[in-house]
Amino acid sequence: MDETEIDALLGDLVIPSAASKALGLQPMPSITPKNDEDMNDYVIKKTSELVEMSLETVRDYKDVVVQGQNPEEMASLAELFSASTRAIEALNKLNMQAKKLKFDKEQKQLDRENKKEIIGLANTQQGPTNIIIASREEIMKQLTDSAKRLKDIDVDVEITTLEP
Repeated sequence: MDETEIDALLGDLVIPSAASKALGLQPMPSITPKNDEDMNDYVIKKTSELVEMSLETVRDYKDVVVQGQNPEEMASLAELFSASTRAIEALNKLNMQAKKLKFDKEQKQLDRENKKEIIGLANTQQGPTNIIIASREEIMKQLTDSAKRLKDIDVDVEITTLEP
């Protein structure tokens, strides 16, 4: 092989093939996500594209398999159905995790706001209140301290009987 033939072969490798042009495939640009938000968007976008491509392939391939009645093609169609289903389930799982994360953040924010509101109410009321703001450990400590104080009190009781 001379140098021109090698250059021609290398040129063929770089230029997309006729088959990929016929299928409408385009070279994918290399995109590397830079942070977590970009990574989540990237994964969801690519999973969605994969689901769309697999569903289109199933639609196109289904007609060919039904006409051909070849058992190997039917098995490959069944495998394609299975792969499409798994891809949809993965996308749904990602969607549900994102919703759960959003809900958890909103719930924590509401909890913080409620706690601040309770503290604000306790600070604005004068006199005795029925609101106790303490952790479980603080309440247990107060109960045990009050029980110790009750044990330390000496009570002298004199019993007298009254006769009528």
